[in-house]
Amino acid sequence: MEQELPSSTRPKPKLLNRLNTYVGSSRVGKRFKLAERNSTFTTELRAGTATFLTMAYILAVNASILSDSGGTCSVSDCVPLCSNPTLLPSQCTGPDLRLIQPDITCKFDPVNPGYAACLEGLRKDLIVATVASSLIGCVIMGLMANLPLALAPGMGTNAYFAYTAVGFHGSGSISYQTALAAYFAFMSDASAIVIGSLLGTSPVTVFIESSTGIREGGRTGLTAITVAVYFFFAMFFTPLLASIPAWAVGPPLILVGVMMMKAVTEIDWGDMREAIPAFVTMILMPLTYSVAYGLIGGIGTYVVLHLWDWGEDGMVKFGFLKRKVEEEEEEVNDTNGLVKVNDTHTSV
Repeated sequence: MEQELPSSTRPKPKLLNRLNTYVGSSRVGKRFKLAERNSTFTTELRAGTATFLTMAYILAVNASILSDSGGTCSVSDCVPLCSNPTLLPSQCTGPDLRLIQPDITCKFDPVNPGYAACLEGLRKDLIVATVASSLIGCVIMGLMANLPLALAPGMGTNAYFAYTAVGFHGSGSISYQTALAAYFAFMSDASAIVIGSLLGTSPVTVFIESSTGIREGGRTGLTAITVAVYFFFAMFFTPLLASIPAWAVGPPLILVGVMMMKAVTEIDWGDMREAIPAFVTMILMPLTYSVAYGLIGGIGTYVVLHLWDWGEDGMVKFGFLKRKVEEEEEEVNDTNGLVKVNDTHTSV
């Protein structure tokens, strides 16, 4: 079978070759070190396109998850309804009809029209915010770090923010405003991490989908810049993205789960002390509807299963017990001594 050539070495039309040569010798090519990293302009564009297509789902999914918390929408956004649900509030006149003032139940099914309109506007705002943050992150990554890595809001923090901290439509222990204030408090602390990244002292968190672009041949920051351009154009499709129903985000989340399950192959299933905590963690997360409870259960199980070993190591460290290795070596030496004695008696 013929071995497939890398994307950067495949034959290209003359027009693309001229374009790659021109860009490679220009200031842009020298700025992003295309020749030094054995890449071309069109390869970077293709890698950026592949990266964006694999991570574009975050625009709809992120807004859908965060809007489930209710955001800034509250009972005050709900409108009074007529006691006869078939009539509009303006038509609610008569001795047997009355206007019902909204309460906390207006945020749940059946959702109050005023609250639903507020949520629709919130989803659009969240899409714009996701696009803006992703665009800025990708531009900084491409220009300052010159790496083919794309940044976007993470899937873990938004789910924790929406379902654990604030709760479904504000049913959690704290309000949306309080959680948002805490978020900015953490952001002030994270600014130190940003400065550390610029100084080369801290790692950079990126989307795992960036590996798609790297596989397509992306080697420089032009890949990240390409992703930023796509995010910029996505801003103009906010109404279309906001119209995606909540149930439509299921398939992307399933794919995210599939990619997360790849790590299961790295678990040592032959060692029960490693396998059982991992299994408990995976089972408790969906059963308790909480990532935190799953981690607590897995870590607790891991501690219980390793208590004996840790206790034994502690006693060995303080001289109360001999190590098993030393005992086995003594047994082997004793056995070898007996064998030598038997051989001597046999030769005599």
